[in-house]
Amino acid sequence: MPDQKILVSALLDPAAAEPDGLRSPDGALAGKRFNVYRNNVVVGLSAALSDNFPVIARLLGEQGFAMLARLYLRAHPPETPILMLWGAGLADFLQGFAPLEHLPYLADVARLEQARREAYHAADAPSIGAAELAAVPADDLPSARFTLHPSLRLIGSAYPVLDIWRYNMTDDRSPLPAQGQDVLVARPLDQVTMRVLKPGGLAYLLALSDGQPLDAAAGIAAFADPAFDLTAQLVDMIDARILTGIQT
Repeated sequence: MPDQKILVSALLDPAAAEPDGLRSPDGALAGKRFNVYRNNVVVGLSAALSDNFPVIARLLGEQGFAMLARLYLRAHPPETPILMLWGAGLADFLQGFAPLEHLPYLADVARLEQARREAYHAADAPSIGAAELAAVPADDLPSARFTLHPSLRLIGSAYPVLDIWRYNMTDDRSPLPAQGQDVLVARPLDQVTMRVLKPGGLAYLLALSDGQPLDAAAGIAAFADPAFDLTAQLVDMIDARILTGIQT
């Protein structure tokens, strides 16, 4: 039998020669049998990647995505048999992929799809609401630190990535906005939810995630976007159920 690394390399490269040592049941060279097996492996893995990134697959079409999947597979073969986790590097791969540079939003759409997968498989945690926030003494609130839901993922994009996702995955055919979208992705209950963040919301949540207290995080957000509204942001956090704890 050939070395395992040689076998894997040959399976992922349609131009590679059949590895030495492979034999069919009658003892002859594997030949066409190996080519059929190789094709089945590549087709199966391409289908798995399409399942993981359905919007990218729709945007590129069947043939375009199949070509992308084959190239990505050769550069980043699965490292685990759990194929639902495969593709974490697809966004970065698309970022520098010259043949698709005329579709610059693809990388961020892939990041959104990856964020959805990560949120779905993240740990559970109970959320707290307006009553717990209101119970914090007013003098303690500026220095309070928030614990955010472990499923929370944040996407900042110069493109309307959430509306692109909706256009391809739902019946919503609203015109796509011209401006970019910062998106909150989380799974506080049973389903993954997504929403466009208000001005400064991305900077605010990133600061909270980094351990900054409320007052400092609000200052960072206001510097990032003068339209930042702290009250509106707190309401959104409660509504999105991403607040799991408050330390004063």
